Amino acid sequence: MTQDVRKLTRCIWSGVEEPNQQAIIEKKSALNLLLAFVIATKHYLREEYSDEYDDLKQLISHLPRFKTPSSNLPLPPETGVEADNEKNETRQWRPFKLKAYDHSTPTNIPIEISYYILSYIKHVSKGNLAPAWAISTMQSSLSNLVDTLSNFERILRTPIPMAYSIHLHISVWLYILSLPFQIIGTTGWWTLAVLGLGSFCLLGILSVAYEIENPFGYDENDLPLDDFCRVMALEIDMILGSRILTAEEWIYAESNKPFAPTSMSTPSTLLQKSKEELLEILVKTKTSHQLLTQTEPNEKLETSTRDKPKAD
Repeated sequence: MTQDVRKLTRCIWSGVEEPNQQAIIEKKSALNLLLAFVIATKHYLREEYSDEYDDLKQLISHLPRFKTPSSNLPLPPETGVEADNEKNETRQWRPFKLKAYDHSTPTNIPIEISYYILSYIKHVSKGNLAPAWAISTMQSSLSNLVDTLSNFERILRTPIPMAYSIHLHISVWLYILSLPFQIIGTTGWWTLAVLGLGSFCLLGILSVAYEIENPFGYDENDLPLDDFCRVMALEIDMILGSRILTAEEWIYAESNKPFAPTSMSTPSTLLQKSKEELLEILVKTKTSHQLLTQTEPNEKLETSTRDKPKAD
């Protein structure tokens, strides 16, 4: 997710043209939604489905509210049955009656935000405000963000099966309780120490397995999602706080010394030279680099020879 957020930020802020102040407002609004996607994903994975959180509300308060139910939890059971024609059985059906943005009802806010980011990409493409490569990169990165969200959901929605959990607990405890009778004849009074060490290892592995089952919560060993969101916010703010220079501006800046250390001339001075003179400077630069790389191993060899003790 970090990689795709950075790609989208770079393409939106650097790849989209700014013919007027309206384009700047549009770019800043799109980047706000990009940050909102990250924060909404954090709350979504923690099963916090409201849009009233302080770090999220300001970013999406202007968006219309969709009625997109969350795929994170099953729909609540309702009264009703449908017949199974093959096996003549009945099963519950769950009608589509969820109200979005209700505090007690899950809603998939990250997916809703992705709709608006896509609408901005379509707006940029329609207005020819960005080259084709930038549009393609933005669409690909947005698709990757949604795919990443689906992968997070797969982790969240795939707990350890209850039957497996019960069987594992019973098996571990049966082994621990039967272990003293197997080793007491050999270890004697050391049985208690061996039993304690073995119990610590087995129960520790069992506890760790359940600890990493859901890494998106607030436990000490869970993933630092808040820190991740803060880092993304700082990176986006840092980009927004500075204007991206054009290639002509930073290449032909007077502080640029492209042929240093062979030549300390500035681009304006180098432009007065001929192509052959510039190529000659490049050859000198290559030669100096080769001499430097050859000198360093010789210096190391002399140093090691000098430090080596002489034989008697």
